[in-house]
Amino acid sequence: MAQNKKGPTVLVDADGLLYAAAAVGEENVWDCIFEDSEGNHTFASLRYVVDIKKHAEDLNLTLVEKTARKIPGDVTHCLHAAKMTMKQIQERYGKRLEVYVKGDGTNYRDQISTLVEYKANRTQEKPLYLEEVRQYMMTVWNAIPVNGKEADDMIATRAYESSQPYVICSPDKDLDQIPGLHWNYRKNVEYTISQFEADFFFWQQCLSGDSADHIKGCWKIGPGIAEKLLQEWLQDDPSERDIWDNIVEVYADSMGLPGCPYVGMPPELVALENARLVWMQTENLRLWTPPGEDPEYLEGGLDD
Repeated sequence: MAQNKKGPTVLVDADGLLYAAAAVGEENVWDCIFEDSEGNHTFASLRYVVDIKKHAEDLNLTLVEKTARKIPGDVTHCLHAAKMTMKQIQERYGKRLEVYVKGDGTNYRDQISTLVEYKANRTQEKPLYLEEVRQYMMTVWNAIPVNGKEADDMIATRAYESSQPYVICSPDKDLDQIPGLHWNYRKNVEYTISQFEADFFFWQQCLSGDSADHIKGCWKIGPGIAEKLLQEWLQDDPSERDIWDNIVEVYADSMGLPGCPYVGMPPELVALENARLVWMQTENLRLWTPPGEDPEYLEGGLDD
């Protein structure tokens, strides 16, 4: 990608950075109860899972119960980790940063998700210093809080609005729906997504859903099967509308399979909801609509 003299606009999805940096400031300790050969119980707090096994073997004990708890460390370690990642981004792509973080927690997907609860699988406890790192990013790096949607939606919108070269800095695979230069700062991997690859990934997610966000997709269609179906369809050089019609047909066929939770529902509406949930919002307040249909927008203006 050709870059102007000032370098590309650097679109930073800082939500992944928040969690990684905040995790630096805490450690797990395992509170364990052991039992000896005579039935007596003893207690020990151990830092690592391997220590539990070693403790039991060394003292000839049997583990009865273990519970993990977090011990807070120094928050400055978290802030330093966030700083190092941001410095690395600057050194690589320049200082024309647009940084986005989660705002008030509202998300339009919560409103449109009727089949299952959006992100209901996110039950893991949040890092202790998550808010401190978030405040640091807003204060020091001018990160903009995004309300009503996710930070990656804002980055997708900004990328589509941009008339200048840009690079998307994020570990989130969902942004692979956006063509252009990408850098995964967690894995230190740079790659380019073509328009064809971006569209293909979106259609694939329409079928398979996204297990990370509790989006179920079509019944019994995983990413591998979805990819195979798309490759077969593409041999006939279909239009986008043809692809969408094929997807709806797969949803309809899936309702004849045992255990399908969508039985009795209109397949086009089930497919539409899944498509809208996986779609990265490329225009403010817009909902994804099937090819050839008029654009639809969120009612009520839930937005930042």
